[in-house]
Amino acid sequence: EPPARLGVSLTDPPAKFVGASIESGVQKVDYQWYDNTYNGFLGGAFIALGGFFANMTAGGCGTIASDNPGLMRLIAGLVFPFGLAMIILTGAELVTSSFSTVGQAWFAGELKGKNIRTLINIIHIYFMNFVGSMVVVGLIYGSGVVEIDPYTKGFSLGLANIKMTASFGENLIRGIVCNWL
Repeated sequence: EPPARLGVSLTDPPAKFVGASIESGVQKVDYQWYDNTYNGFLGGAFIALGGFFANMTAGGCGTIASDNPGLMRLIAGLVFPFGLAMIILTGAELVTSSFSTVGQAWFAGELKGKNIRTLINIIHIYFMNFVGSMVVVGLIYGSGVVEIDPYTKGFSLGLANIKMTASFGENLIRGIVCNWL
């Protein structure tokens, strides 16, 4: 049996998972600001790297993209989780995790009297995720890699155009599905 994470294992009942998630949310609200700064920055940086690697891979698929776009998306989808794996392995923080665990703790009534601290925690993590991702974007842009076709320039501009021309409703639903897990 694999080792337990957060005091739960795959064979435990769902209520134990929920309890561990609530406990994790309470702990996150009590983190020191510098822990949230560091973990939030790294979370944003790692997710940006995962997205960049997925774009590099998908943009470099060449004839695969035109002959079999589903395979190109599968390949990019297999590369993107690198960023998520780095977040999990290092204990970095994404705001989506805070939404889940801190939200559960708040709704369970475990954060009474900590409403302001809870809100500040989520805003701080969100801001640091943004800063971390923008630093990675700056480094990638500064390296000149984004000017090389076919890897990123054409693919990334095309992808950005698709996302910018989609309706608000489509983008909202895509965001919900993307963050479901």
